[in-house]
Amino acid sequence: MDTPTASVAPVRAAAYIRMSTESQNYSLEHQEAAIAAYALARGFQVVSTYADGGISGLTLQKREGLKRLLSDVLAGTADFSAILTYDVSRWGRFQDVDESAHYEFLCRQAGVQVEYCAEAFKNDGTMVATLLKSIKRVMAAEKSRELSDHITHAKRRMALKGYWPGGSAPFGMRRVTEPDVDGMHETFDSGQANGLKGRRVRLGLGPQEEVSIVGAIFRMAARGKSPNKIARALNVGKPRSHHGKDWTRPRVRDVLQNEVYLGTRVYGRARTRLGSRWAQPRSEWISVPDACPAIISLATFRAAQRALARRIYLTDEQMIDRLRMAWKKHGKLSGAIMTKDPGTPGPSAYCRRFGNLETTYERVGYTQTTRQAALTAQIAPHRVRGRPQSTFPLTNEEIIARLRTLREEEGFLDIDLIEVTPGLPTLNTLVRRFGSLTRVYELVGHEPTARQRARLGKRTDEFGCAPRRASEPTSPL
Repeated sequence: MDTPTASVAPVRAAAYIRMSTESQNYSLEHQEAAIAAYALARGFQVVSTYADGGISGLTLQKREGLKRLLSDVLAGTADFSAILTYDVSRWGRFQDVDESAHYEFLCRQAGVQVEYCAEAFKNDGTMVATLLKSIKRVMAAEKSRELSDHITHAKRRMALKGYWPGGSAPFGMRRVTEPDVDGMHETFDSGQANGLKGRRVRLGLGPQEEVSIVGAIFRMAARGKSPNKIARALNVGKPRSHHGKDWTRPRVRDVLQNEVYLGTRVYGRARTRLGSRWAQPRSEWISVPDACPAIISLATFRAAQRALARRIYLTDEQMIDRLRMAWKKHGKLSGAIMTKDPGTPGPSAYCRRFGNLETTYERVGYTQTTRQAALTAQIAPHRVRGRPQSTFPLTNEEIIARLRTLREEEGFLDIDLIEVTPGLPTLNTLVRRFGSLTRVYELVGHEPTARQRARLGKRTDEFGCAPRRASEPTSPL
């Protein structure tokens, strides 16, 4: 009588599935079904699944599923001895093919074998398998490069024709499809996708309320209001941006610097390829006039740009370099030239930074005329300290209490948040009241982040207030 053969226990395995937006042919359900069939035919039991849905395989950075898988394997907490994935490209389209091999090697070194279910070769370490696997990895990386170049060229062709190549529309604008044979078109709000295949999208005017806000932003900037003050003014009535957030200095600046409000579509300021992004020289930009309706006039836009250029934070070296350029351009220097030249900060900015115009001229290497020297001597040095106390109505204790409440409600505290919150003093007032923003953070009980410490460590902060010297007493609470 034959002895019954003992059944072999299945090998415990984990499934790794990934789908990027490049193709729907690799849907997660399709991969799971293929892996399940492979496991059934070869004696594996899938005990856990790690997934990255809608994530590119170019890098490990955003692939939380693969990160958790590698972490479990390397930590020795994995309850499986094999990883099943659909094919080489699902494991990754790393541009350095050695990176893909590296992660597989780490798993194999920890005693966990990687199996590619849809490949024609068995991943058994033989010369043929190794060669085919390397070729597949190169092909996967090359496909991503070709796809990236194809998408880039297609978007540039669309931009040249005035179409909107993708992304959210700027504030005050909406994406609008071209009219069909009946003259009908469709408008998309932020977050809505264009489901009409073959219908190109351009930019059109958004709600009248948003259009009016854009015009008001440019008019305020042209009159000399800073982006911070504009943001504070907009937040009084709470006219949220179309992303549902408060206005801040960066959001106001984005509006002021966008030529789309002139009706000009500019594309290609930056290029994104294979997970990397870098700025493009202006010669590579695509500028298409009359690509969309204009909200403001060219004169208003230029006036806002001139005012905005004076408010960009510059280092000492950058300020001196700009003054040297103005000297070369005009053949001499004066307070009037600083005021009129659009690329040069005003004389008050140089006085705040370097103490007076005489010191500024010495840094530049410019020798004043006899008349200029006499006029400069009559101007008292610009003193940051010794100015009258702010007339802001709150006491120091009330200011600190409001800042603490703001930090508790928002979970953080930073310069931009303080600037756009109604009922709080300006940053200049805070520095005059307490000596420095470092002191303000200390009194509030806020630990500055590394980026905040770097900004606070500058010799002169971006609001034109020099930090108080240690020998000078701070205002008592």
